[in-house]
Amino acid sequence: MLISVDGIDSVGKTTIANRIAKSLGGNALKCVPVALKTAEQYFMAQDSIDSKFLFYLSAYLSTVLDVTRSHDRPIIFDRYIYSNLAYHRAFGAKLDIRHIFEIAPVPDYAVYITCPKERWRHLLSAKPELDWYEAGLLADPGKVERIESEFSAMGLRQIINDNLETAICQIQADLGRLQER
Repeated sequence: MLISVDGIDSVGKTTIANRIAKSLGGNALKCVPVALKTAEQYFMAQDSIDSKFLFYLSAYLSTVLDVTRSHDRPIIFDRYIYSNLAYHRAFGAKLDIRHIFEIAPVPDYAVYITCPKERWRHLLSAKPELDWYEAGLLADPGKVERIESEFSAMGLRQIINDNLETAICQIQADLGRLQER
């Protein structure tokens, strides 16, 4: 089973992905592996949104294709290709990759996490250091709406994380229904 947990920064994706993985006996993975962190720093220093977009897309594809071929346990992605698409469209990337899911597997369950805007601003502002995406989101709140609109247009299930336990229970209930089919 392949599950994606997407959403804007600081809404609880990592915590939720880890908890869901633990409850299913699966693995929670980030799509940018540690081995690519040096390359990530290089591409984030570039001015081109398209170069950033292509870096993340290649990191996602590399991780997804490697992992999905070799695991028999559930895989829960803390961000999937959906985040890459939504963020980069909101930040102005112009590359057309509509056919990406001819290469990458479509998750069995895909969710995007949101939280009340004031809570989100507080959580993000409390971070000791912001990356360029996070700084861009705080500087232009309209980007958050554009990102969430992109997630919605891709058909991802929205879960509002105004209470972590409730959000996790909603996802677990969805997964239970999915497994019953």
